[in-house]
Amino acid sequence: MSTSDEQIIQWQAAIAALEAQRALLGDAVVETALAPLRDKLAALEHLVAPGEARQLVTVL
Repeated sequence: MSTSDEQIIQWQAAIAALEAQRALLGDAVVETALAPLRDKLAALEHLVAPGEARQLVTVL
């Protein structure tokens, strides 16, 4: 599993944790907190499409 995949899983877990606290915190607070998390997750998912792998290469 690549670092990007691990980061995606971590962001998804953070979003799920906030969603689980919606009843306690309220919709306004949760939506405000989720917006940047969803943006970051979308950016990560855009970088690594399913089935693709990224590799660091050096060209001389």
